[in-house]
Amino acid sequence: MSYISYDMAPSSPPTDLPPKHVRAARALLAWSQQDLAKAAKVATSTVADFERGSRTPVANNAQAIRNALEAEGIRFLPTGAVIGPAVPIMAPSGRPGMPVRWVDVDDLAAWAGRTDGPVSLPTLLAFLIRATHGHAAPLRFPSDGGVRHPGWDGLTTSEKASDYVPAGEAGWELSAQRIGVAQKIAKDYKKRTDNPAPLDPATSTCIFVTLHHWPQKDEWAKAQITAGPWKDVRVYDADDLVHWIEQTPAVGLWLATRLDKRPKGTRELDEVWEEWSLATQWPLTADLVLSDRDQDAAEVMRWLRGEPSVLSLQATTSEEVVAFFHAAIGELPDDLAQAYRARCLVATSAAAARALADAPAPLILVLTEPDPGLARKLAARGHFVLQAYDEAPTPRGEVRVLERPSREGIANALEDAGIAEPRAKALARDSARNLAVLRRLLPGAPGRLPKWAQEVPPHALLAALMAGGWDDQAEADK
Repeated sequence: MSYISYDMAPSSPPTDLPPKHVRAARALLAWSQQDLAKAAKVATSTVADFERGSRTPVANNAQAIRNALEAEGIRFLPTGAVIGPAVPIMAPSGRPGMPVRWVDVDDLAAWAGRTDGPVSLPTLLAFLIRATHGHAAPLRFPSDGGVRHPGWDGLTTSEKASDYVPAGEAGWELSAQRIGVAQKIAKDYKKRTDNPAPLDPATSTCIFVTLHHWPQKDEWAKAQITAGPWKDVRVYDADDLVHWIEQTPAVGLWLATRLDKRPKGTRELDEVWEEWSLATQWPLTADLVLSDRDQDAAEVMRWLRGEPSVLSLQATTSEEVVAFFHAAIGELPDDLAQAYRARCLVATSAAAARALADAPAPLILVLTEPDPGLARKLAARGHFVLQAYDEAPTPRGEVRVLERPSREGIANALEDAGIAEPRAKALARDSARNLAVLRRLLPGAPGRLPKWAQEVPPHALLAALMAGGWDDQAEADK
């Protein structure tokens, strides 16, 4: 889906406008609730209560909210899609870069032989296209169970060409088969040429991707182009995939992690979110971590649309900052959110961040151990750098402290997560509007031990626990 305005697209009626669509529209415009309220000439509390789900605005206010968003190019389609003005996203830096190779041809061959390789190959291609081509190319790559469905393994449509994605429409066929690579591709080529729908071969490109090495691929592709009927035919083998992946470290990390080759000091944004969210019996939700932080989320959206720079955010823990960033991106329509995530890595050490400084494409680097000097260096190299500070005293500088969620916001989010109203209100009260405290108040997820219980406690802690409790006259203590 392209993020441009289609005036001829029908819109849904204002009464059918759910809060999540309004939040997505605000994210596309990088607006806070106050910005929307001002444009719609309604109270900020009207927007806040509506988005929180605690109150439905009267018809006039609902229409005013819709009118304000549509005046900026937002369209709410009956299908549930939210589209709007084009969003600039991380233009190439134009400087020479150093590829980051975390996987090689042998790794791809090994992955092809595993159960998860063939079913996750469409996901890999989708990530690569998002990371190098951005969100402007609508794509469809069914993964997991979807790989067994008939039809093309992937479809793309792009107004512009890049190194691996052609302009116009393209159909993609993917294979993890190790033996008879040439025969498999030739068979798939005939099948797709005989039944190219929904593509027109005269104006479309036919692309084959294999996880193995095929030295004769270029000669074969040229022969098919000469014979017709396709406008273009391409083959990407393991060598091409490795070169593509090393241009996109975030995608390389995704694959390296699944191959048990995670680079030291790096984590995926989704991974940090999942571990933070799923640590409690009732998973912490995006609504919770975003509650009453619409100004902060709008600042993140504006930052991502500017020139590469440093943004420093502070919360009780650095993990909460990362969770907030993940949730803020998640407010965007899915393909734009995925385009950002495909370029984002979490660096848990300065050494890991330094190793990514010369990556060829601009990245979003989240530093959980803030280092202002290093952060500025990375930004000067064309990267967007988010420094995640915990509640420890910070050096002088521009550090934005995330707003504390309100009691009402916490209670509503907990109720939506499945917690009964009385307990949700009690947790909101007892947490003192602090999400780190709230996480301690919630029971842990089954089978999960807190961090302090995963290691042998130090002798000093054991001595402290016994202090005042030892009685040398007691038979049990003796």
